[in-house]
Amino acid sequence: MRKIRLMIVDDEPLVRALIRGSLHWETLGVDVVEEAGSGEEALARIPLCKPDILLLDICMPGMSGVELTEEVLRIAPDTSIIIISGHDTFQYVQQCLRLGVNDYLLKPVNEEQLEASLRATIDKISPETLVGAQSRKAVCDVVAFLYQNFRNPEMSLQMVADKLFLNPSYVSRAFHEDTDESFVEALTRLRMEEAIRLLKTTTLCGYEIGERVGIKDAKYFGACFKKYTGRTLPEYRRESNQK
Repeated sequence: MRKIRLMIVDDEPLVRALIRGSLHWETLGVDVVEEAGSGEEALARIPLCKPDILLLDICMPGMSGVELTEEVLRIAPDTSIIIISGHDTFQYVQQCLRLGVNDYLLKPVNEEQLEASLRATIDKISPETLVGAQSRKAVCDVVAFLYQNFRNPEMSLQMVADKLFLNPSYVSRAFHEDTDESFVEALTRLRMEEAIRLLKTTTLCGYEIGERVGIKDAKYFGACFKKYTGRTLPEYRRESNQK
């Protein structure tokens, strides 16, 4: 059986840990490739990791499980979704089932219920959706490494390939095919989004922000920032302060 990619979405780390440790994932043919602590975090990672199944809490701060479900099924309609909720009101159940979720489980969920729900969901996934699973698993590993290390000024495709024991040419090709952006584009995007956050929330100078996001050359950082945002660092900060 090819591996299934699954993402656990819950704002409580303990709950995520309990779910991760509750089942023999290998027996189910599942790779638990991702965890997310909020709907917003899950939504940012889903286009990159392309999970087959989302196992998510319905009540989370910020974006709720219902809102996340609506957005996921809009951008990735083949995703299977299992809701875990502390609410058994008809309104919640009806709303989720109307959206097309695969199952609605009530907390506390025991291992037997969860395993039965997952097996039924996996049985509905067509073989076509599993093509390239190993490739996408590698891409997910690369994405996770990128998120953790993009601030490292030595970050490169070769570094990631060496750390994950992968061929750099394979990583480059698979990454682009699976995410529709190159490794360098993804690295730059992460660095620029972090630079924008620092620009809005700190008084750091431009070169200091560049160093924080892994670009030591101030001139090159400024050029990257302007290309990404269409504005210079001072222009962006001034406009942000005026809002």
